[in-house]
Amino acid sequence: MISKVFKVLREKRGAGFEEFVLEKIVPIAGYTTCENLGIEDSDLRDELWREVDIIVNTAATIKFDERVFPWSNKNISLIVPQLMFAESGLVLEKAFEMGETLNDTLDLDIEHERKVVRETLDDLQAQGVTKEFERTATKELGLQRARQYGWPNTYVFTKAMGEMLIGLLRGDLPVTILRPSIITSTIREPFPRWTEGIR
Repeated sequence: MISKVFKVLREKRGAGFEEFVLEKIVPIAGYTTCENLGIEDSDLRDELWREVDIIVNTAATIKFDERVFPWSNKNISLIVPQLMFAESGLVLEKAFEMGETLNDTLDLDIEHERKVVRETLDDLQAQGVTKEFERTATKELGLQRARQYGWPNTYVFTKAMGEMLIGLLRGDLPVTILRPSIITSTIREPFPRWTEGIR
């Protein structure tokens, strides 16, 4: 909680800042790629299902030339465990609707994409190429596959695949997808020109 991002809250709350945060935030160790989000304690899972109203997934890989591995790319692979966890016990309420609806990419078959990548990897390994060559080749494959379906780069391509998975697997779960038009630095808070990470 020592990050500059909390500057405004720290100034508002003064000496009570730490106590305020501890009342509002409960950190829970888990793994977003595992069944039940890696939470083995059944009492804790039951409590989460009773108390949680919203799951916000902001995990993503943001490289525009990421290698496309549908089974490991965060824009795709983190969706299934989170949906399964939510379906297992959350109380379902009507979704808050805002912005665009889930969109489909015509003729995009995620299983086929997995097969294309797997076959490409097998072929490269059979040729005995270096890891660096493999990395470059799979990045190029990602861009090629993205552009084939009308996406400019692998970031938006994998985000589209993630949204398709949500559409296919969500069942009756209320889902809202928010897409910021651009991510840039702040004007004022927590301080001028703040941005997380390198952009």
